[in-house]
Amino acid sequence: RNLASVTETSLIVHSENEFFANLGELLPRLVSLSLDDSELKSLRDLGTSLRTLRSLSLARCDLEELDGLAAFPELRELGLANNRITELDPIFHHETLQVLDVR
Repeated sequence: RNLASVTETSLIVHSENEFFANLGELLPRLVSLSLDDSELKSLRDLGTSLRTLRSLSLARCDLEELDGLAAFPELRELGLANNRITELDPIFHHETLQVLDVR
């Protein structure tokens, strides 16, 4: 299948071992991404090329902060269940976000 036509996917990644900051360049039409159960140090690990992303699920990723959220200007749904985030301030500055799951 042509990667340029993929609009949604689910992956498990380990940011210490893999470089995936160019994911948006490989999947330019991606609008929905699930990285549940991945190991991410920061949203910055995802780079800045996922500009068309509308839904992002990061459940159980051991995230502590949301720095880098501004790299997703079209984001409407954000799943952050079961992480260690204590500061939600970046979310309040994200104008397109409509659905937030922080259970």
